[in-house]
Amino acid sequence: MGAWGIGAFENDDAADMVMDVVDGGGLERLKGAIAAVLEAGDEYLEAPIAAEGLAAAEIIALWKNGETVAATEAHGLADWLKSNKAQPSTQLIASARQAIERVLRAPSELLELWSETDESTAWKANAAKTTARL
Repeated sequence: MGAWGIGAFENDDAADMVMDVVDGGGLERLKGAIAAVLEAGDEYLEAPIAAEGLAAAEIIALWKNGETVAATEAHGLADWLKSNKAQPSTQLIASARQAIERVLRAPSELLELWSETDESTAWKANAAKTTARL
């Protein structure tokens, strides 16, 4: 799965997406990651898309709440958050919540992969914390 922890940024797909955001993709990259999750609808949601969606939702939660401490571990994200003073739109926040809910609902490859580990409950709780911060 290319993951080293339960956090939204602790996998290869999410790390690449964060780099895309800070290297110029910005808001459009966040919107695209969220939209890709939601476009899956009730169809099978592939793990890379789900991981990017969770990372995008986490960035939006950090941005909404003016948090940068957690973001310091993700390359350049703290600076990107500081440079974006405007709040994310209520629509983007609502879409991020929906994306998290979709990732945590079958059929979802990422959900399946985490369900096969001892950290499944902690991973789900981490996603729930992001939802609560949105």
